[in-house]
Amino acid sequence: MLKKTSLSAGIVMVLLILGMVVTRPSDESFDEWVSKQHHITCGGEGICRKGEREIMFSSSGFKNALLFSSKEQEFKDPEGDLITIRTLGLFGKFIDMDDGRLWHVLH
Repeated sequence: MLKKTSLSAGIVMVLLILGMVVTRPSDESFDEWVSKQHHITCGGEGICRKGEREIMFSSSGFKNALLFSSKEQEFKDPEGDLITIRTLGLFGKFIDMDDGRLWHVLH
């Protein structure tokens, strides 16, 4: 009975990991999600809009790990303040993240 339970648990783990790998979001899907979620659209030469306000694209970092993806994007508003968006992608879904310990471990 123990072997059957261990085998079942092993199969579930393999399927879970395979599901995470297959549904890991791409860099482009992050951009689409940020555009919809945060109302930011970007054109050429780093000029973007957040709603009606013009902002400038500053930098971006994308991490494509085996089981998940993460992306950090920075923009500057006209006053020079930074707008930072940190996003974790897992199982084809996106989660806004704060700049905390978990974010530093994952990104």
